[in-house]
Amino acid sequence: MSGALARQKAAELRTESSVGANPIETKQARKQAQLLVANSTFELLAREWIEIRLPGWELSTVKRTIGALERVISARIAGVVRACG
Repeated sequence: MSGALARQKAAELRTESSVGANPIETKQARKQAQLLVANSTFELLAREWIEIRLPGWELSTVKRTIGALERVISARIAGVVRACG
C-alpha cells in the first residue's frame, strides 16, 4: 500500500470513528454487501448458463444442477450473515 493510500484510509477511519461508527463493523458490513453483489451476479450468470445448456439436458440433470447451485449460494450467504452478525 502506498503512503498516500494509507493516509487516505487513516483519514476515512478517523472520520468514521468521529461520527460514532465502529470501523470493524463498517468493514464487515462493506464486505457483506460486496459478497451479496458478487453472489447475485454469480446467480444470474449461472441461471443464464443453465438456460443455454437446457435443451441438451435431461430433467434430472437440470434439477440436480439448479439444486447444487442454490445450495452453494445459500451456504455462502448464510456464512456471511453468521460472520457479520
